[in-house]
Amino acid sequence: MPKYTLFIFLTINFFSKPLHAETPPFELDFDQLKLEVAVLECIVEPHYNKVVQSYLNRYLKTGRSYSARMIGRTDIYFPIFEAYLEAEGLPEDLKYLPIVESALNPKGTSRVGAQGLWQFMPNTAPEFGMQVSIDVDERMDTNLATKGALSYLKKSYERFQSWELALAAYNAGPGRVNRAIKRSRSKKFSRVKRYLPRETQNYIPAFIAATFLMKNYEKYELIPHTQDLDLVLTETVVLNQQINFELIKRITGVDRATLKRLNPSYINELVPFKKGGSLFIVPSRAAKAIYDYQDLYAYQGQRLAIDHPDIKFVRSENIPSEHYIKTVFKLKEELTTGALSEIVRVSKHILLSWNPTFNQKDTLESGLQFITFKPSKYIRYNKEMRTVPPKIPGRNPLPIKSIERENRRQQKLGIFVVGKNNSLLFKPSRTIRLKTLLSNYKEWNKSFILRKNKLKPEDLVHPSDAIRIK
Repeated sequence: MPKYTLFIFLTINFFSKPLHAETPPFELDFDQLKLEVAVLECIVEPHYNKVVQSYLNRYLKTGRSYSARMIGRTDIYFPIFEAYLEAEGLPEDLKYLPIVESALNPKGTSRVGAQGLWQFMPNTAPEFGMQVSIDVDERMDTNLATKGALSYLKKSYERFQSWELALAAYNAGPGRVNRAIKRSRSKKFSRVKRYLPRETQNYIPAFIAATFLMKNYEKYELIPHTQDLDLVLTETVVLNQQINFELIKRITGVDRATLKRLNPSYINELVPFKKGGSLFIVPSRAAKAIYDYQDLYAYQGQRLAIDHPDIKFVRSENIPSEHYIKTVFKLKEELTTGALSEIVRVSKHILLSWNPTFNQKDTLESGLQFITFKPSKYIRYNKEMRTVPPKIPGRNPLPIKSIERENRRQQKLGIFVVGKNNSLLFKPSRTIRLKTLLSNYKEWNKSFILRKNKLKPEDLVHPSDAIRIK
């Protein structure tokens, strides 16, 4: 081949290929998928239809990165769900319901205003022990929302004696399900569903798809996103005083971003005083510092190594995180995964997540190696620090003079009132242009106010108006 011909060939070949190799799309065999769904172990009958297929196509094919992130978050939330489910004697499969509700996003909000992992509405949350106010929205509290949701589900199941109908009631309300039962003259979901809203008809297929995803994602080569161990190895403590995140950071050394991620229900990074105490999630390594600070009990010490006759220490390994160490053990005797999780003091879900080779085995054979993670040290609070009490700023810390000026300005320009669903409204004391208000209250969210009130900066607002600011 002449040199110039070779040059032309190589040039065309180079520019005809993409600069970055593309990952081919994951292909699904829907006929095989249908057979696998049919034998799925699930608390509802695993029917396969177009809705189930649509969800699985998204989970396993078109939205694989989305699924990997969502599955990764199960390490944070499933241990808490499992503890409450076991305490209530409810099926473990119910832990998959928040995947349908919120994709395991505690700050997720629906178009109708439902929020949290379990998607409670503001008006129903107080019925199940959750406070919703300007400072706190306990629908985003993992413990309280889980407890409330399981109470709701348990009552619905006792009423309808069917998990299909109990789940439908969770979505549409028990009254609507009861009316559908009367109209269909049946308690079989296959007959009742035609009298339910379209969203509720699709709710059970969505739950089936979520259950299938969580029980089969490894088979479809989905690799969960790894979570920071500070988010996984956690403990819920009770705070018996008003305290803000900055002070908790100073006590524990845990950064505010982590505290906020674990406790999104405290909107202004302030834990208010609550009769009986407020629940607060912290990394396990920092819980002792909180106990020290509150003098709840004396620290008795805790061994970092696991001392058990059925387990043999193999080695410790350094990992990038300076706060945790990785330890390898070997089983001396045959154990169940449940027994092993109790020995190493982590949930079964976390144990399986750290050791994917277990493949959901119920019994682990002798000689099998496994890994665990433990804090490299436990943070302690130095009680001598109390001789110089740290200053606890309020929700909007300002110098005294600034606060006085703010109060005078507020009284001059208008007053704040609480509206429906705990929204915050502002009523001007005189007719004033909106842009003047925005320039005086720079902490307001300008785009939110313009959008929610359908106003422009040049518009006038009057004493008879109440503009929503939050």
